[in-house]
Amino acid sequence: MSCPSQELTLGDVVVQQDAHGRYSFNDLHRAAGGEPRHQPSNFLRVVLFP
Repeated sequence: MSCPSQELTLGDVVVQQDAHGRYSFNDLHRAAGGEPRHQPSNFLRVVLFP
């Protein structure tokens, strides 16, 4: 199943979308300021081991 791609721009960052309509978590992180303490790779560590 393929979703039509819609461009999402936050500030000056274009957030990529895949064929299934999912947005890039890395692009969203960059658009939110890109602080290392909020990087996507920390997500499971923070959720599973608070």
